[in-house]
Amino acid sequence: MGAVPEIRTEPVAPAPWSERRLIGRALGEWEGLRGERPFPSCLEFDNAALMDDKAHVFVVEVGGSETEDRIIRAGRKFIEALGLNPVGKRAIEVLPSAERRLSYCRTVVAFKKPLADIGQFTNLRGDDVWYRSILLPTSSDQSLVNYVVGAFSFKFAH
Repeated sequence: MGAVPEIRTEPVAPAPWSERRLIGRALGEWEGLRGERPFPSCLEFDNAALMDDKAHVFVVEVGGSETEDRIIRAGRKFIEALGLNPVGKRAIEVLPSAERRLSYCRTVVAFKKPLADIGQFTNLRGDDVWYRSILLPTSSDQSLVNYVVGAFSFKFAH
């Protein structure tokens, strides 16, 4: 038999890396902001690093039901992808998942966990759009989800 290799017992430092994808950066920011709490507050995102990507961010104010959830903020890249300014509109009418009759925003509210989504939709200008998004629950009282922060990246299909 050959020599037995020496087993390394000291810890190995993690390799430094940076997240490329917007949804990964957004989830990392959400995790960092919440710390040991169940949720960060929506207001904490205003000063967060994610705001460097604010053109890709949208915010949904959660109402009493999915028909009352409204988009209250939308970055220019999100508006470009949709082909309309969704501010003031019902989330169920404009979020891409709604085209597939899915209410991911309500799923985030019910389960109180982030949810990633990828897919394709046709916007109002007739452009086919491939997208990735993440919906992040936030709370001002650490109990009820009262806002959902979304990060959205896309490309037009050609």
